[in-house]
Amino acid sequence: MPEKLEYEVEFVTPAFLGNAEQKGQWRTPPLKALLRRWWRILHAAEVNYVWQELRRREGLLWGNAFLDRDDLPENMRQGRKNGHCRSRISLRFSDWHPGTLRTREWQQERFAGVQAGGQYAIPADIYMGYGAILPPSRRQNRPHKELAHEPAIAPGDGNRLRLAFRESQLAPILQGLMWLVDQFGALGSRADNAWGSLHVHGASLPENMTLPLRNWDACLGLDWAHAIGRDARGPLVWDTDSLGSWKAAIEALARFKAGIRSIAKKNAYRGPHVTGALLLGYPAGPDRRDNPHHIQSLGANARWASQIRMKVVRLPDGRVKGRIYHLPHKPPPPIWSKLGPQQRQWIEDNQTALWAEIHQFLDGEKELQRWGGAA
Repeated sequence: MPEKLEYEVEFVTPAFLGNAEQKGQWRTPPLKALLRRWWRILHAAEVNYVWQELRRREGLLWGNAFLDRDDLPENMRQGRKNGHCRSRISLRFSDWHPGTLRTREWQQERFAGVQAGGQYAIPADIYMGYGAILPPSRRQNRPHKELAHEPAIAPGDGNRLRLAFRESQLAPILQGLMWLVDQFGALGSRADNAWGSLHVHGASLPENMTLPLRNWDACLGLDWAHAIGRDARGPLVWDTDSLGSWKAAIEALARFKAGIRSIAKKNAYRGPHVTGALLLGYPAGPDRRDNPHHIQSLGANARWASQIRMKVVRLPDGRVKGRIYHLPHKPPPPIWSKLGPQQRQWIEDNQTALWAEIHQFLDGEKELQRWGGAA
C-alpha cells in the first residue's frame, strides 16, 4: 500500500495560475514543477552541483522521458530499452476548482503608488504584476486597470493536497519540500514578485534537514539556480515587519523592488549596451528601441526569471510578512549565448560589486530583518 502525506494549502496572495485557456484554476502540474525545482536546490550539493547527475536522479524520482538505459541503476536495467519511467510520487488536489477573482473586484482594490524612476508613481499591484494586471490605457481604450486573464484565484482560496509514494524514505524529503514551499514558494504568473504565494498548513522543517545555502559569490559560477545565497552574516533572506494584510505586504515589497532596480539600472555599459537590470531577469521592460534595458540580440521571446525572489508569508497569528531572498547564478545559456563578448565581460566584471551593493541596500533598510546564522 502506498504511503501518503496530506496538507491543507492556500494562496496568501492572488494567484494568476492559468489553465489551457489562461483562466485561473487549481492544477497539480505547476505545483509538481515547483516541488521539482526545490528538490534540485535541496539536493544539488550532494552531487557537488554537477547538473548532469542531478538531472539523472531527478528523472528517476520524478519521472522522465529522456534518460537512457545506462542511466538506470544496474538492478533496474534488465529488459529495459531506455531509462524512461513514471514518477515515484503522485500529487492530487481534492478538486481542480476555478478561481473566482474578477476584474470588477480588482478595480475596487486601491494600492499605494511606487516611485520607480518615472514622472508618476505606479500603483503597487501594476508595478509588481505587470502583464498579469493591465494598466489603464487610452491607446487601447482601457479606462481602468484589468486582469489580463480573468478569473484569478483569490487570496484565502484553499485546497487539500495528497502526496502518495511507496518508499518510506521519501517522507522526510517531501516534508522538507513542503516546508520550503511554505517558506519560499509561489505559483503562477509573476510568482517571483510574490503573487500566488502559498501557505502550507502544518509544514515543518524535518530534524535532519538544513536550509540549502552556498556562498553567494561561488553561486555565480553556475548558470542555474542551485542554492540560496549566504554571506558572512548568514542567508541572503530578508523579512519585512509583521503586516496586517497581503496588500500591505505587496506594497512594501514593491518599494524594495524599486530600490533594487534603481541600483541595477544605474550601472550600465554603453557599447553594445547592457545594464545591471539584466541581472534582475529578462525582459527588463517593454520591447522598444528607446528602452535602454532591452537587448535586441536576445530577441522577443527571451525569458529569464529574476535571481531576487519575493514571497508573502502567513504568520501563526494570521498576519503576514513580505520576504525577499537571493538565488544567485549567472545568466542561463539561452541568454548568455546571445550576448556579445563585451556584454559578457561587462557582466563578469561588474556583477559581484552590483550584488554586494544590493545586499547592502537591503541590510540597511529599517523595515527589513535579515535572517541570521545558518538558519
